[in-house]
Amino acid sequence: MRRNGSVPSRRMPRLGRGHVYRARLTERIEAGDAVTVLRAPAGYGKTALLAEWAQSRALTFWVDASGESGTQTAIWRDALTAISEGLGLEPSHAASVLSETFLPEGAYLDHLVSALRSVGEPVCLVVDSAEELHDELVLADLLAISERYRFVRFVLATRTVSVLESADARVRVDVTVVEAHELLFTAEEGAEALRSAYGAATADAWKEVETASARVPILVRLAGSDVAEQRDISSPRVWLQKRLQVLADSDLRTRGLLDALTTFSATEFITRPLAAALDVPVEAIDWAETMGLGSSALGRAGLEFRLTRLALDALRERAQAQDRDLYIRTRRSFADWAWKHEYPVEALIAAADIEDHALSSAVITDYWFELFVVHQGLVPKLFGTAHRSTLLRWPILAAALALQYFGQKDHQWKAREMFGIAMLGISIRRRSATPDQKIVFSLLEMVAARITHGRSDRASRVAQRLATQLEELPTESRAEIANLIPYVVTQVSATLLFGGETTGALNVLMSGSSTARLNQPHRHSRYFALSLRAGAHALAGEMSEAEHALAELALIPGQEARHNNYSGSPARLAEAYLHLEAGRPVDARARLAPLREHYETIENVHLLLRAEAWSYIGAGQAHAGLEFVRTMRVQIGRQRTVNQFVAAHLAQTLVMLTAASGDVRSAETHLDQIPRHAMSFTTQALHAHLALLRGDPHRALAALGTDLAEARTPRERAARSLLQAVAHDALDEGPSAARAFTSGVTSMTRDGLTLPLRALMPHAGSRLLRLATAHGDERTRLFVASLAEPGETGEVQRADPRAPRLTRREHDVLLELARTPRYASIATALFVTLATVRTHVRSIYRKLGVTNREDALAAARKANLLD
Repeated sequence: MRRNGSVPSRRMPRLGRGHVYRARLTERIEAGDAVTVLRAPAGYGKTALLAEWAQSRALTFWVDASGESGTQTAIWRDALTAISEGLGLEPSHAASVLSETFLPEGAYLDHLVSALRSVGEPVCLVVDSAEELHDELVLADLLAISERYRFVRFVLATRTVSVLESADARVRVDVTVVEAHELLFTAEEGAEALRSAYGAATADAWKEVETASARVPILVRLAGSDVAEQRDISSPRVWLQKRLQVLADSDLRTRGLLDALTTFSATEFITRPLAAALDVPVEAIDWAETMGLGSSALGRAGLEFRLTRLALDALRERAQAQDRDLYIRTRRSFADWAWKHEYPVEALIAAADIEDHALSSAVITDYWFELFVVHQGLVPKLFGTAHRSTLLRWPILAAALALQYFGQKDHQWKAREMFGIAMLGISIRRRSATPDQKIVFSLLEMVAARITHGRSDRASRVAQRLATQLEELPTESRAEIANLIPYVVTQVSATLLFGGETTGALNVLMSGSSTARLNQPHRHSRYFALSLRAGAHALAGEMSEAEHALAELALIPGQEARHNNYSGSPARLAEAYLHLEAGRPVDARARLAPLREHYETIENVHLLLRAEAWSYIGAGQAHAGLEFVRTMRVQIGRQRTVNQFVAAHLAQTLVMLTAASGDVRSAETHLDQIPRHAMSFTTQALHAHLALLRGDPHRALAALGTDLAEARTPRERAARSLLQAVAHDALDEGPSAARAFTSGVTSMTRDGLTLPLRALMPHAGSRLLRLATAHGDERTRLFVASLAEPGETGEVQRADPRAPRLTRREHDVLLELARTPRYASIATALFVTLATVRTHVRSIYRKLGVTNREDALAAARKANLLD
């Protein structure tokens, strides 16, 4: 028996003239897993690379699945034959076994495994042209062998994505995938390929060849051939057109395929059903893959074929030269198809290409989140050079440009200009607008007033009007903008939240989320809505609700890139406040750090800087915080004009830091400069705080007694009560001080707050400790005392663990937990995911102060939560 296991030369392709040895890739294959897949279009050198790798390996056997060899019986018969010949066995028996008409099910695998075992050592089976494995059972067999027999390895070359790359397959066996971009020639490999095939003079033209070929191996050789024959390839598109025309002139069939491919070029990609709809032969796809002009991959519409950029440009130029009207009609048909089949990027590119601005506006309106969150930069690329008259006629395009420019440093002036054009265009078209168009126009008017025109008051009024319009929108009009409604809801909420109306923002989100849910919002819109909820709850002082929103947010997949940008900033703000309330200012600042690169352009920078200020104060670095906020205010002012509320909010933050640094006089001066129209609870609370620092409790109570000092959120109510308690105690008004102190501390411990108390501890700590001792229980005294100690502190202790505040969903989970300990059963009963159940259970345990189910149920019974 021959045991060297070399691959028979008549089965393995020979390495051709000019073959380039690519050690980086053969090493990658050698280090691959039990199943290694090389996936790339034809012309990328997969077969040659596998032959290079296999020729020097022992016990490696070659099978070609092309033609009729892709069936279940044929492929394994060929594998048995290859193994038999490779080992010097008599091949007739192996070949005849699988040709039997009535072969028992699984018999071919028994024979194959028997042959593999006879080797006695690890073996490898190379399958070339694996895209032609017509029978799905073949891949199932391959996975079964790999999973069961660890001494067998498979290496496959294929043009398309297969089940081997699926998540299910990767759970069963380890799979390595070498993709097309890895098979492109490097500069050294490309030059060597030219040198080997055409001589040193051709190799010197590598830069020119690289541009023309995009480093695709087959195109490198074709371009090199033209260079060697002194043909011009300086214009890659022209060169490729000429090359394709030469192929088309070779025979009528090839010309027909090229004409079909030219029709395809009006699309961004092609599927077989779409090819049938365009009445062109699908064989053109296979021909293009063979020529290395594109590749197929699985997408939402099935197997999608996309031309390379160079081929696409060349064929589009050819299409427009032949029949521009046909090209435009086909392009419009594709744009409309892509719009209706949820391909917003492809739809917008196609619509912009043929200057169908009505369709472009419709695509932008329908896929707002996808185009502005996932594919940032696309709108400026397509419409950045559009004439102003065009943007005036199509204001949605102008507004889309404005929103993109607003997020770019040093482009704020462009945002203002584009919004100006958009508002003028809207004013012209508003009278004739349909109800759904009026919603879009009001949305854009609100955002423009908020972020570029410095009118927070106007933005708030438009937000209220927009919320009313949305409620009154007819059903048929609602269907027209179904995808936009979640964005409208979140932007109304953002307008209120960023303008200081935290309670209003939460009300809109809670009512609006049901509307958005009815319209089945995309995960992109759901992410921003939950991020806003988390931030709003944290600012309001509802920390449990903020944690719950963050937990829901973490369950949305594929949003990692948004964590540290505009969409994720409210959630990062919530995380920072959770750390601040727990006495971890350094951790809070760390959560905000990734956002700092956006501070000059991000819209809610005033809220982020307030959290930064608290972190500096908590760490005893008020002076450093003051310098940081001052610097940021100057840099923000260089980029854009902030609205009145943001300016006042930043001024309040500076007052906080100035007072914390010990300069009360300067703090009062800054506070007096805040305009009357920007007065709010925070401003009045700062007046009271500075009055207490000055030793004037009467003035503090007067500031807190005005209508402007109305407290609307738990955080504001706790802060007001504690300020009143300190002032009353300073005036020896014991009963009033006791009532205010008890109210404030009860609110804080119930909601998980500490910042209102921490803010007063440096100058009123002894007074607050005395009030806690005189009017609170032991837990209250320990709670206040823990905040008086310097350094990091633990989590907030709740005053009454027997009566925690459970959300409705947490209460449902608790009731199910009493019925069964199985999380899967709870998830089924409540129609939620297993991860959601785990999140709720952790929250319940934390709120009850327990660590297991038995203790949780005992605590719940004591608090009457199971009644």
